[in-house]
Order: sequence, then C-alpha cells, then structure tokens
Amino acid sequence: MNVQLLGVIAESRASSQSNAGSALLATTGSPTKPYRVGDEVADGLVLQAVKNRSVVLGRPGQTQGVVTLELPLLPGMTDRP
Repeated sequence: MNVQLLGVIAESRASSQSNAGSALLATTGSPTKPYRVGDEVADGLVLQAVKNRSVVLGRPGQTQGVVTLELPLLPGMTDRP
C-alpha cells in the first residue's frame, strides 16, 4: 500500500472529543481524492483521524492507528499551532 498525504481540512469539535475533517490522499493505482474520517482509503484501512498537519489510518474498529502520515513543513513554517 502506498498512500501519500497531499492536504488536510481539520475540523475540531470543542463540545466532543471526536475528530472530524477530511484529507486529500493519493493511493497507488487510483486518482487523488478527498476522504472523510471513517472512509476506507485502501487495503481495509480507514481514515481514523485528521489533525492540523497529519492523518491517522487504521483498521476499522481498532482504536490504535496503523499508519500516521504527516505533511512536511514549508519553508518559513514552524511546528507551533
């Protein structure tokens, strides 16, 4: 499985601890497309969480992620929110 993270739209809900959002992902053999939290990405992996600069992929029903993908910092950016 080859998945590349190209962008994120993180949506944090202060009233609950859940995470929502979407990510623009490219997978081998498929066109680049947006995925929402809960969508199957590839090989039985679902998008579990979207953060400011990263996403977590994992197996359905598991709380521990299998893969974390992170966007690189652009020149002049810092790792602070």
